[in-house]
Order: sequence, then structure tokens, then C-alpha cells
Amino acid sequence: MAAHNKLTQKQIEAAKADGKQSKLADGGGLYLLLHPNGSKYWRMRYRHGGREKTLALGVYPAVSLKQARELARTARAQTAAGIDPVAERRRTRPGSGRSLPEIARAWYGSRQEQRARNTLEGDRRSLAYLTDYYKDNTDINDITTAGVSKFIEHLNLRNIPARARRTVQILAQIWDYAVRRGIITDERRNPAATARPLLNTSKPKPQPHIRPDELTDFYRAIQTTHDLHPYARPLLLLAALTVPRPSALLSARWQDIDLTARLWHIPAADMKTKHPFTVPLSDWAVEILRELHTQTGDNIHLFPGIRPRRKPAPHPDHISIKFAHNAIRRLGYDGSTPGKSKHTMHGFRHLFTNISLTAGKDTLTTDLALGHISRAALQRAGFSSLHHYLTADSYRLQERRELAEWYSRRHRQAYEAAAQTPDQA
Repeated sequence: MAAHNKLTQKQIEAAKADGKQSKLADGGGLYLLLHPNGSKYWRMRYRHGGREKTLALGVYPAVSLKQARELARTARAQTAAGIDPVAERRRTRPGSGRSLPEIARAWYGSRQEQRARNTLEGDRRSLAYLTDYYKDNTDINDITTAGVSKFIEHLNLRNIPARARRTVQILAQIWDYAVRRGIITDERRNPAATARPLLNTSKPKPQPHIRPDELTDFYRAIQTTHDLHPYARPLLLLAALTVPRPSALLSARWQDIDLTARLWHIPAADMKTKHPFTVPLSDWAVEILRELHTQTGDNIHLFPGIRPRRKPAPHPDHISIKFAHNAIRRLGYDGSTPGKSKHTMHGFRHLFTNISLTAGKDTLTTDLALGHISRAALQRAGFSSLHHYLTADSYRLQERRELAEWYSRRHRQAYEAAAQTPDQA
């Protein structure tokens, strides 16, 4: 058997990881795990049931060298008696093995101030798949690669490749969250990361959108469809002219609209990048907003919720993406009407890109108008850092104003042409 008590207090205090994790052995399976960030963890390697396992014994200096040796001695006695120290710890220490759903909720709560609302909502839907599959009595320490593989098979059968990919990514993040908080009691590789290749692969598809030559017909449908809600016309026109991410427009607030300066200041909480963003407003967009203000200006949101709630909502309500897509469906652009392309709210952004780049407009200005953050955009802009780029929301504002006005005129021409052309439907 290897000699015990190899380490000294002086060695431990002087020990540092050289850019990656390293170990200092004390003997008998006990070692000190050194992290590049300076943290030091006591661990003990042992065998049980033919498998090599690792027992977490605490963090140095909270657990001293002497205490770590005593804990290791107890664990060796347990293994000699046929007892698994990790399993025994879970059995005798209530709460040490916490359920996956419980930790998932804690992980989600830790992100509330870090992510945009629409991102949190998407993650909440992904978490529902996790918590439905892994019940409240599922100890996260019992999660295995084989078990995650079965969960992935379950997701693959649902034929939701994008949601499945995000759900497994979240499971991997929850595991890492539990490791950082000392809830995971061994050093197995993240089982979700190991099993992830089993996910069905799918190539991202662009959001459905109308072609540029369908604009006049699209606007004719807006003008002649009589059962549209009063919000539908201004909502779709503003989406077409300002091309924001749908969630930002649906939750837009009057306090963020400056009609005098012709600017829409989207707060960081509503942006995917978690940085505020400024949208220049064209003359036509300002006209639409002034008209809309006569209808909803007394509300917080441009488009307040239209259905009364049974219970008071914690935050003022606004219309949903379902409302927007129902309006598009009534226009006949849901993919079910011959001769009409399928269109979505996000599709307005693709339409903008197609029209702008085909017309030879500046690529960087187009990127900025969409709020896109990419290495290519960063390089074209000549920024030295991503933070610099993200905080320069007034960068090329005049160029973006000119692009917005040019694009708005293109749409207004189609809108006016639709009004002059009799409906052939």
C-alpha cells in the first residue's frame, strides 16, 4: 500500500495550479485537488463494487490537513466493511443529495438578473421537459450518462430538435452549477455533455418570410381583411419598418419611445444581448406611433393585453406572439393559402436583410440595424472589444436613420400601391 501522510502544511500553502487542474497526493487515496482559480479541494479516490469512485471531503483551509486525514481514514474503514462512502453520506446526511428539479429551480433563479426575459421564458419551457421526466425524488448525484441517454431518446421521439438541444444544454449547466456548489459528490464527467452527441441533428432553418415581390399583396391583405383586431395593422407595420426581435416589439413601452427625437430605446432586459439598443424611427413609423398613442397611450405598453385575467398579473400584461401570428394567419400568410408564402414576425428581419443587401446597402449598417453581434460585424466596425461594440448603441446612428428612412419609403410605396390596386381575391 502507498505511504500515507506525504503532505506537509507548508507544501499545501505553497501549492498552486499551473494553468490547469493538478493534484497533490497524501497517500491512501487522499489528495488535494488544485484549481487554476486558487481553490483547493480535498478528495479521496477509492474502489467499491469494482468501480473507482471519488469522495469529496471539503475545501481547504475550511477542512484542515488533519481533518481531511481523519475523514479519509473513516472512508477507508467503510470501504473495508463493504460500505460505499458516497452512498453512506447521502443516507446519513439529509439534504446532501438534492433532487434535480430542486437544483434546476435554483439554477434558473440564479439567472434572473443575467438574461433577457424572452431567453428566460424559453429556458422555462425547456426546464419543463426536465422536471416532467426527472421527478422530485431524483437525486442529482444519481444521474448517469446512461440515464441521460434515455432522456435524450425521449426528447428525440418528440421531434423537437431545437428545444431538445437547448434542454440538454441546460441539464449540462445545471450539473456544473451543482458541482460549483459542492452538491455533486464525485468527479465524473458531466453526463449531459457526454451524452449530447446522441441528439438528433438538425440544420437551423430561416424563419418563414414573404418575398420582396409579395409586399404589395401583403399590404393589400392588411387593408382589406375586415376581422383584424385594431392592434394588428400598427403591430405588423411597426414590425416591418423597425425590424426588432418580436419579443421586444410585443413588450415595448411608451416610456421608451421618444417621438420628438424619433428614437426607440430598447432596455437591456428586452435585448438578447443584455445591452440597451437604440432604434431610429422613420417618418412613417412616427406617424403610426402617434396614431397608436391615441388608442393605447394611457397604458404602459404599446400593445397592452386584450384578455382580462382571472387573477391580477405580477407585471402589466401585453399581447403575445400568438396574437401576432394569428393576425398573419388571418391575412392568409400561414402557408395554407395557394400563392401566398408563409410568414412570421421574425420573418420581417429576414425580409429586411434580403431587400437591403440586394439593393447594395452597407453590410455593417444592416447588421447594426438588426442588433446583430458577430465577429464579422465587430471586425468590420473596427472595434477593439465586444464590450466596446455593445455599448456603442449610437454608432452609425445617422447611417442607420438613412437606412431606416430608405427602407420605410420602400414599404410605403408598396402600401400605397396596394390601396390603388383593386383586390382580385
